[in-house]
Amino acid sequence: MKVLVGMSASFCNIKPVLDELVKMNYDFQFVCSPTLYTQDSRFISNSDFLEKVKLNTKHEILYTIHQTELLTFDDDIQGMILAPCTANTLAKLVNGIYDNGLLLACKVMLRNHKPIVIGFASNDGLGIGAMNIAKALQMKNIYFVPFGQDNYLHKENSLVCDWSQMNATFLSALEHKQLQPILVKEKR
Repeated sequence: MKVLVGMSASFCNIKPVLDELVKMNYDFQFVCSPTLYTQDSRFISNSDFLEKVKLNTKHEILYTIHQTELLTFDDDIQGMILAPCTANTLAKLVNGIYDNGLLLACKVMLRNHKPIVIGFASNDGLGIGAMNIAKALQMKNIYFVPFGQDNYLHKENSLVCDWSQMNATFLSALEHKQLQPILVKEKR
């Protein structure tokens, strides 16, 4: 099964996402935000990131609008996993702003009635980002990997999904169902 994987710049969540994708063993086509594709962070260098992603796909890594426009014609793609998904990426998605290759890939999936599974990770999920989660929950073909607060004592607005439920959420989304429960307790 061919699955599009979109990754935005939640750098600290790259490793758990890639670890879960390895377990899923699908034919992955990656599309990354320009920030993630071109910049280093304190969590991972750009070259290390690209190397890890290349190990998980036989396809070119996409990140430009021009590259992702061609996904419109790829009928083999069954759906998309957008993980990690930052509050910024989610805000643009739910408000119809497709200003980079990653967001245009999301638009292509929605236009073609394919499911998008969102693995949300943000320090502002319960802040201003909460309204965009609410919008996304009302959209057709958008599904969330179950999520919850990851450290309410020190980061009261922070939300992160349970990466271990990514595959189950994707399989459920293929049947047009949201995996439940969508809210999980903090892992300690």
